[in-house]
Amino acid sequence: AHTRALYVIGWDEERQDRRTFKVERIVSISLTPDRYEPPDESVAAEMRQAWDVISDDTPEEVVVRFAPGVAQRVAETRWHPSQSEVLEEDGSLVWRARVAGLLEIRSWILGWGPDAEVLEPPELREWVASRHAAAAARYEA
Repeated sequence: AHTRALYVIGWDEERQDRRTFKVERIVSISLTPDRYEPPDESVAAEMRQAWDVISDDTPEEVVVRFAPGVAQRVAETRWHPSQSEVLEEDGSLVWRARVAGLLEIRSWILGWGPDAEVLEPPELREWVASRHAAAAARYEA
């Protein structure tokens, strides 16, 4: 729903793993005589770890501090089934969730601009900082 695109979950023979594919990006497809039997765990349960549609990446603990000016807006929405929040004394909100991979959550965090500070994981913090720095550089001079 968030991506406004159609995805299919299927077996990727090249990677020998189940993957999520965006239909518009599929160049070719073939039917084989082999039958894919999904693992015992429910795909629906795995999808609950996804931020949006990518559920086949390693789960990561994401922690973001939101500025007091947006804390209530963040707290009033259930963004992810695993999320928890703590309201700090200064009015900021520390939000955390365990999501499958970091790719999809990055744009959500960037959308909050300077009102969101990634605390964990370090690689996400560095990535967001680099994107903000690159954006700010466009406006210099």
